Amino acid sequence: MITGMIIGLAIGILATLGIVYLVKRTYKSDDTSSSDVLKGIGELKESVNQASTQMRHSHDFMTGIFASSAKRGAVGEVKLSSVLSDILPKKSFCKHTFKDGSQIDQAVKFNGKIVAVDSKFPLSSFQKFKEAKEENEKERLWKLFQKDVKNHIKSITRKYIRPNEGTLPYALMFIPSVAIRDSVIDDDELQAYARENSVVFSCPNDLGYQLAMACHYIDVEEFSKNAEKIMGNIRGLEGSFNDLHEDYKVLRSHVKNAFNKTSDTDNSFGEFQRNITELTNTDEKPKLNVDGEQNAIQEA
Repeated sequence: MITGMIIGLAIGILATLGIVYLVKRTYKSDDTSSSDVLKGIGELKESVNQASTQMRHSHDFMTGIFASSAKRGAVGEVKLSSVLSDILPKKSFCKHTFKDGSQIDQAVKFNGKIVAVDSKFPLSSFQKFKEAKEENEKERLWKLFQKDVKNHIKSITRKYIRPNEGTLPYALMFIPSVAIRDSVIDDDELQAYARENSVVFSCPNDLGYQLAMACHYIDVEEFSKNAEKIMGNIRGLEGSFNDLHEDYKVLRSHVKNAFNKTSDTDNSFGEFQRNITELTNTDEKPKLNVDGEQNAIQEA
């Protein structure tokens, strides 16, 4: 479909160039006969008719795109895929299906995390607003456009933001036109509603740096998790150190008591050794009074 539209526009341009060429060719020579002029005019008319028909077909094709949500989604999806292909390796993005069967238009993956990108922006409502002539009608249609955008934001939040399944806590709403994106972000009400629902407006010019910011966010989140893990380990080491310090105090007390007891034992052993020495080294021996003992026996 996109190829047909491009071809149609190209044919229209070529037809216009052909008109210019025929005019130049027809009136190039002063000797041009009336029949040649009429022939040139006929060719000119045919070229104009062809260009008009082709442009009408192109207009009808574009109108059909804006009128059909399926075609509108396809256009946004093709544009989104094209932009992603220009800034990322092919393996970095793909469609992604959640556990309940819901599917993301494009899931950009960094370090096991998913950046959800939606491509089904409500273009038809914006087209109606742009085509309106009366100011009152434009105001009414803009409010309808706001309502459609808010409903789509709510749908993205509900379907795509699932941290428990690996997504970031926000999602991107891809708008295929920079001009439409500018109109949307100029609306404070839509901006506030998008922030409240964790949805970020994106467009071809913004998608690259927004994905870079998402990657940075993931790196910071991983660093934060690692920092928390390190702090947890430090707290665990602190607890282990406190336990070790208590054990050390108990051991120190036991060692101190053992040292004191060893000193007491050394003192007692020294005293005991001195007593033994005194007993074994004395020079006085007991004397036997033989005469006295014999007299006592006789008297008895």
